[in-house]
Amino acid sequence: MQWTVIVLLMSSAAATAAAQERLVIIGPDHTLLAGITGGASSVTIPPELDGVLRRADVHARLTHNHPNSSGLSAADLEQLDKPGVDVVEAVGADGSRYEASRGPAYRPDQFETGQYGLAESEVRRRLLKGHIEMNEANADNQVAHLTAIALHKEGVLVYHATLSTERRRSYDRNAVAFGYVTEGAAAVVRKQGALTERPR
Repeated sequence: MQWTVIVLLMSSAAATAAAQERLVIIGPDHTLLAGITGGASSVTIPPELDGVLRRADVHARLTHNHPNSSGLSAADLEQLDKPGVDVVEAVGADGSRYEASRGPAYRPDQFETGQYGLAESEVRRRLLKGHIEMNEANADNQVAHLTAIALHKEGVLVYHATLSTERRRSYDRNAVAFGYVTEGAAAVVRKQGALTERPR
């Protein structure tokens, strides 16, 4: 029998005030099953829940708050390695929302150091090379978003983001340069994928 647990990592008023991430678990009938308050930048999923998320019949959605309003990190997206996790979402304190699921080119055995690592490294390299006029904080806040866009272009992720007004303005001011950045990062991931899959 198939069943669904929706895992929501959401901010409560207290968690937001303390700049903490919040995890709550919602069952198939939308009742609250559990809640976990994490630290400033992470929530630790307990072993018993982690085991549930490794069941392919769970179809969980993980949603959590990001007090710094940044995009989905490698650690967030690695939750997609678990067969029971269908979607990972982050909600920023500024109202930004980031959502990702596995794309056809997603490779659990290559994702962290291969697909994500390559894309993020190339994004950072091209941001530096392009001398994009952003302060350091704004550049760092865009890296995760740009990395996810690059992975979406290459079919590794299915990614969607709704940025806050301020963050959207920051992105739009550099839209052309960011397009160059994400296309280049996607090409690096594509090339590595071709090399990995090439018959020996």
